[in-house]
Amino acid sequence: HAILKQKEKNQIRLQDKIIRPPKKILNVNTSFTPLIYFQFEYFVPLIPQAGIKALVFTDMGQVYKEGKEISSDIKSFHKDVGFGFRWLTPIAPFRFEWAYPYDEETKSFGDMNFIFNIGF
Repeated sequence: HAILKQKEKNQIRLQDKIIRPPKKILNVNTSFTPLIYFQFEYFVPLIPQAGIKALVFTDMGQVYKEGKEISSDIKSFHKDVGFGFRWLTPIAPFRFEWAYPYDEETKSFGDMNFIFNIGF
């Protein structure tokens, strides 16, 4: 059984109660750093018979340090845009993506980052 609790102003704690024989209860606490994350992906079937799709995407978000006030100011969020391919195989989905970080201060895109991932 897991319970999400507000630990401090900007931190969330997941508390698990694990019951082990002979009815001994262990409390396990894990802390999380707050984050805000938005993602938009648009897929187009490229080779449907092979399970290959093309996509374009944009992401934005911010991870907050413990004790830092959470802001909804979008200008402070990290942003990127990109494109890629998803290949849905019987073993696992494969992701091939190219992302370009956007710098709000200079109003320019940074160097390309290649992302390969197995799974969603």
